[in-house]
Amino acid sequence: ITAAPPYVLQWNDKSGNGETLASPSSYTPAFLSSGINGLGSLQFSGNQYLLSNDASFSRLLLPASTVFIVQNAANLTQASTSFFSQSGSLRYNMHLPWQSWVYLDFGDIGGNRISVSTGSAPVVGSHIFTAVGTEGGNRILNDDGATIASGSLPNTGETFSCPVSIAVGQTCGNGFGSYFTGTIGEVIVYNAALSQASYQTIEGALACKW
Repeated sequence: ITAAPPYVLQWNDKSGNGETLASPSSYTPAFLSSGINGLGSLQFSGNQYLLSNDASFSRLLLPASTVFIVQNAANLTQASTSFFSQSGSLRYNMHLPWQSWVYLDFGDIGGNRISVSTGSAPVVGSHIFTAVGTEGGNRILNDDGATIASGSLPNTGETFSCPVSIAVGQTCGNGFGSYFTGTIGEVIVYNAALSQASYQTIEGALACKW
């Protein structure tokens, strides 16, 4: 973190696996000491993002993964991506929110999407989102511990050819036009589909913390 204004140039991976997120450009998010319920978080204003230093990060997400993200979205007027890994139409994508929808792409953009309508307005305010799934198996998308979308979708066989980085705050930082506006406090990634008991334990811990 730089001196005032407190821009974040790098977000280190606490797991020890070296999956660092860093700013590849001058579009760096700002650090807010009380961004989400009095706790420190990163503020994204529409074109800031952090990109993984690992060009094949998606190997951790496919064919099985569990992802938790703590965010506080602003009132949005455009598509907003919280967590994104993509290469053409092949992607792992937690899109939260998107106009009046939230969805999880797991593999290809069309046949492997689970989604839910949130009504006429985007999902705003503080939320803990959880995505659990396997390629060709069941996927769930939770909002604050409650399942809002689920489904068992086919195995396309394409996701393994998706060796790309992860971007937080923008669609891989490559100009696809989807951005996040708001604050992000924490991201946890497991390269396995956790059991219900396990992911509920983590959701509970995150809820107590945030």
